[in-house]
Amino acid sequence: MHKRRGWRDEVPPTPGTQNQPGWGGIVYNATSGPVTSVTASFTVPSLSGSTGALASIWVGIGNVMQTGIYAAYYTGYPGDIVTSPHWTWFLGGGVTSQFWDPSAYYSSAGDALTLTLAVVGDYWVATQVNATQGWSYASSTPTQSVNSALGQWNWPYNTAEVIIENEKAAGGGTGLPDYGTLTFSNIATVPALVTADLTYITTVNTHTDQTPGTYSGGAFTMTWANYD
Repeated sequence: MHKRRGWRDEVPPTPGTQNQPGWGGIVYNATSGPVTSVTASFTVPSLSGSTGALASIWVGIGNVMQTGIYAAYYTGYPGDIVTSPHWTWFLGGGVTSQFWDPSAYYSSAGDALTLTLAVVGDYWVATQVNATQGWSYASSTPTQSVNSALGQWNWPYNTAEVIIENEKAAGGGTGLPDYGTLTFSNIATVPALVTADLTYITTVNTHTDQTPGTYSGGAFTMTWANYD
């Protein structure tokens, strides 16, 4: 499994609404300067569905720099999380798909998890905090090593993302597992998020797979609708 670019045309979305075959959530289109930080909290969901259904839950900057968790459903094991669930993704420089040690950094359904991706000096820093199990971990890589690989993605970026992704679109699963509803809270960005500059992303394949609710007070809710 590996992460990939979320936008087929590699162009940031226009504020408003949009459909995507993989992504669902919100994108902040900053107009006051480049995004240097995004954070969001959520409770790791229990899952159901068809065996092998796979999603990723993540925050990102610039559509391609991401940190998150994989969540997979296996028949008979509600809430099961796929091996090596925590990861960072930095496009280029040979530093893509960094999976974290699952024996040290593991999350179960019901855990309170906070994801943060930030530019700190000359580094991309991805931090995950599991308040339930009491661990915190940060993964960093130099911005220069990332930027050197693909010039069209050079820093700075002007978007921040909070996303649940249907990994079937990436060839990684049988569909989107049923997570019911998931609320992202404590969402914060630098520069500060402006609601008028949000794009709401609905995941649509043969059917509507998931929909985002309205962002308010640093939170919004995602609702599962179909396995597709």
